Parts: sequence; structure tokens; C-alpha cells
Amino acid sequence: MAALVILAAVAIPWGIHATRQHVNGLLILLALIEAATASWWVATAGGNIGAIIRYPLILLFCLPVSLAVWRSGILQQGGFRDYSIYLLWALLNSPTNNTKRMGS
Repeated sequence: MAALVILAAVAIPWGIHATRQHVNGLLILLALIEAATASWWVATAGGNIGAIIRYPLILLFCLPVSLAVWRSGILQQGGFRDYSIYLLWALLNSPTNNTKRMGS
């Protein structure tokens, strides 16, 4: 377990830096996060450990990229504006949905 913590302490900052430099790797990283949190080890650990691991990691890796996308102005053009409204709506409703799922 200590080896996993040390590995995560090294891999996460390196991964954030690497995805900021090479945005193309973000999709691969998100797929790896999904695979890791859906693994047998996480599924049998009990509780909501998959969600506890998944959502902070996605936030850590996507936030720097999403800020750059927001500053570029592409989300305010054409169909992306509607998609931005959809994502904002999903963001505003997600804490409520997650709280309901965790409580049941």
C-alpha cells in the first residue's frame, strides 16, 4: 500500500505536467483513470472508493486544460455555446445526484 502511495505521489504531478504540455495524452489518461477505478481491487474494496479516487483525479487533470479551452473562446461559438450550457447544468446538478447516490 505504501508503494502505491509513493507511486501516486510521483505519477500524479508528473501526469498533470505532461498533460498540460501534450493535451493529446489527456484522453489516454482519462481512460486509464476509468480503468483503474473500475478494477477488481477497487470494486471489492467496498464503499465509494472508486468515486473518491475518480472525481478528484479527473478534476486535477482536466482543470488546467479546461481553463485554457475557456480562455480560447471556442466554447462561446456555434454549437459549443449550447454544449457549454449543458456542461454547466450538469456541473450544478452533479453534487445533488452524487449525494443522493452516496446516501442510498
